[in-house]
Parts: sequence; C-alpha cells; structure tokens
Amino acid sequence: MTRNPWDARQIDIDDPRTARCVSRFHTREMADKWPNFRVAIESAWLTRWEGLIKPLAQPYLIRIEFIPGVRTDNIHVPFHSPRVYVLDPVLKRRVEEPNTRVPHLYNEKHPARLCLFFPSGKEWGWRDSIAETILPWTCEWLARYEFWLATGEWT
Repeated sequence: MTRNPWDARQIDIDDPRTARCVSRFHTREMADKWPNFRVAIESAWLTRWEGLIKPLAQPYLIRIEFIPGVRTDNIHVPFHSPRVYVLDPVLKRRVEEPNTRVPHLYNEKHPARLCLFFPSGKEWGWRDSIAETILPWTCEWLARYEFWLATGEWT
C-alpha cells in the first residue's frame, strides 16, 4: 500500500497547508490508479470524486467525499474519513425480504452511504491512500451487496 510522502514526519493536520497537501496527494493517487474517477469538487476543505466501478455484474456510479480538516483563525472544519455514496443505481432491498434493510449502510435514503470500516477503530487514517483502500473496499462492498441480493447472505 502506498503511504503519503510525509508519513514518517510529525505533521500538524490542522495546518491549512497540510490539508491542501493531503488533498493533492489523494487527488494524484486517484488520477493514477482510478483514471475513470474525476474530481467533481476540489477545495482546501473538501475533495469529491465521482466515477464508475463494476465489481461483478452491475456498474455503479460512486461519489467519494474527503474532508482533510482545516483550521484557520476564522474557521475550523474537522477531519472526516472518506465517505462513499452510491449515486446510481439506487440500492434496493431484496424482493424476497422487503422488510430487511440493506446491510452495512449508514442510511438507506438515496444516495446510500456505505459503511466500509469502523472510523473509531482507526482502520483508516489520513495518511492512507484512498485509491488503495477506500476504492478496493468499495468494490468489495458492492460485490458482497450483489451476492446478498441473490442469496440473502452477506459474507
């Protein structure tokens, strides 16, 4: 897994210059490893990518939002782990079990936000590559979703 260039240094994540560097690092990684994803928004406090992935049978339009965290004299935007949304198609419940929610979602309303990891479990940090963690985890989540739709089992 690629780690960003300042991995071994003491970094002040609240420094606005650091937030811009973190965003640029992730933007470069995404462009290199997932060229079909485009930057929809890029600012000091938010980077948003959108693109298609096809883990198994169905292609999905995905949105990833990353807030690196910014602190200035006038504003504080706290760090947030990347958030992944499925824009298209709308994720649906199984026809055979209409009262059973889709597993591992933060919400079922459209666009559905995927639960890929436990943020409090420190499974992902701002030094980790979104391109090498979040996108593969998203592909895995969607493959499990397709399997769940067909079988009712989430493995």
